[in-house]
Amino acid sequence: MDDRLITIAIHTYERALELKSLLESEGIEAVLQNVNLSSPIISSGVRVRIKEHDLPAALRIIENREIFLGPAATSLDLPLSRRILVPVDFTPMSIKACKAAFRIAHAHQAEIVLLNAFVDPALTASIQLSDTLDFDVAGAQLRESIAKAAENSMITLCDELKRMIKEGEIPPVKFTREITEGVPEDAINAWAKKHQPMLIVMATRGADKKERELVGSVTAEVLDTSRTPIFTIPESASTDTIERMRHIVFFCTLTQEDMLGLDAL
Repeated sequence: MDDRLITIAIHTYERALELKSLLESEGIEAVLQNVNLSSPIISSGVRVRIKEHDLPAALRIIENREIFLGPAATSLDLPLSRRILVPVDFTPMSIKACKAAFRIAHAHQAEIVLLNAFVDPALTASIQLSDTLDFDVAGAQLRESIAKAAENSMITLCDELKRMIKEGEIPPVKFTREITEGVPEDAINAWAKKHQPMLIVMATRGADKKERELVGSVTAEVLDTSRTPIFTIPESASTDTIERMRHIVFFCTLTQEDMLGLDAL
């Protein structure tokens, strides 16, 4: 029964071919039916058919095709209050932060901007881009390899997010990506100051982790210097319970700044 073909859409030939290509790019086999073989361009009422067991994933793709067509460079056409910045370093903690950010963004009808920053190796003799990628030699060729590695890692992350959307693990939220050069905490603050996102979502490591590890130290620095609200995800926290949060503890001394913070919260 799972292999039975069902019709998921009826279009002109051109639109049916476009949908078929999109579905197949996401690993869903699709066939076209009712095509005028002698003049396919003028065919109308072309059926796009898929296997029945692929229906849930196919519907998520069709309903959110702007996501699956692929995030390009950052689009900043949204109102200032409708963007959430998610700094990523491509570790498992980045995935945890993304899961939380997507749920928050879906609830507030916002979009996600993924941001990664890398440091020019000429500025330091030994710098860690992620848990497993160390660079200790400067030079233009090395800088190019770092930038390329960051771009490849970003593409892999975006593909994983699209997979999770397709399989219903996270809600469908439009997202874009950006890679920049600079010290991560400075790049995050500069981006936030320029574009004023509604929120920054970041992950933090456990207290037993080494202080030199990038995502922990960067989060601490951004928390200390940013003027944008920040939502942090501890390493041991579950991101699946965000929707069930009903109580919030707000620590304050009842100063004017606290009142502003409470109002923003």
